Amino acid sequence: MVETTHVVRQIREAAIPLAGGRASDLDPLLQRIGDARIVLLGDASHGTHEFYDARAAITKRLIALKGFRAVAIEADWPDTSCVDRWVRAGSADVGEAEDALDAFGRFPGWMWRTVEVSRFLRWLRLHNDIAGTAARQVGVYGLDLFSFQGAIGASPPGPARAGDGSDLGRLHVEQAARLVRNAARYRRSLAGARASSWNLRDRHMAETVEALAAHLESAGQEARIVVWAHNSHVGDSRATEMSRTGEVNLGHLLRERWGPDVVAVGLTTHHGVVTAAREWYAAPEQRVLGPALAGSWEAIFHATGLSRFLLVLTGTERRIEGLEEERLERAVGVVYFPETERASHYFLARLGWQFDAVIHLDETSGTEPLESEGRSGMAAGQ
Repeated sequence: MVETTHVVRQIREAAIPLAGGRASDLDPLLQRIGDARIVLLGDASHGTHEFYDARAAITKRLIALKGFRAVAIEADWPDTSCVDRWVRAGSADVGEAEDALDAFGRFPGWMWRTVEVSRFLRWLRLHNDIAGTAARQVGVYGLDLFSFQGAIGASPPGPARAGDGSDLGRLHVEQAARLVRNAARYRRSLAGARASSWNLRDRHMAETVEALAAHLESAGQEARIVVWAHNSHVGDSRATEMSRTGEVNLGHLLRERWGPDVVAVGLTTHHGVVTAAREWYAAPEQRVLGPALAGSWEAIFHATGLSRFLLVLTGTERRIEGLEEERLERAVGVVYFPETERASHYFLARLGWQFDAVIHLDETSGTEPLESEGRSGMAAGQ
């Protein structure tokens, strides 16, 4: 194994600082993305303010500079359809982004009902209003399969309605059928091995991305899609311990299908505060996120002494020794168990094969759920 100090030194030399907060700081990432048609933007936790803002900043540039036409998020299709309808409505709908986000009622709705997401949606609605025609507007779509009952009889967003013969109408009819079928399989799989249910879920996500690509192409547009999902979904599972248990994920499946047209970006942090629940179905809290475990990728990033940086891992002649070796990587979902940190929130990963680029934000803070009406209104975590 390459000595940790050597890996740290190489990363420090290759890292591109992001401390300036300027849009141009992202230029090297945009250059790496190039003409890729699918960009996967991950996060190491579902409740980190800086992750949502970073994904929003990257997505805005992908839309404005590279013509991306769809944002697909790790959320349920029927719920996200309400958001899609709102960002396309322009002045015809006087409601607010917060009203559209009310559709996320199933736990953990607070994962998307955040101040950070509402800000991005307001920007996207303004963009669509200026774009005018439907062919130039950007849609928002859900990748997940939990709210399958909501898909039955659900109306598509915008002026189109199911069965009216429009491209958007057909997409919603087809997705409703796909959702009901795959969700039924998923529910049956929960009684078996974890790999089976995980694989069904991520295969459904991959099918949804492919359906979106086909929809865009049928409308005469390039299939350019940005995905927001957890690192464990967007990073290639073949580069992690998931592969040893037969698990596949969205990043693996899309790379198999699209090859170099897919670019995966991981977002990591070392310490700070995270919005998360203490247990499933519990209310979100601002919880202390302890320092990353020794020997982890996050600990190595912290050792560089850089507070925020971009590391491009592929598509460059510069080779960083040691990135192909397995090290721990942090993964916090909507529930955080600091008392079982290693077992609950870390897995082994070969970073150089898992992602095409990584953005590391050393100290981060929790998202602001809309329900809180300010951070002071949230429960205090440990």
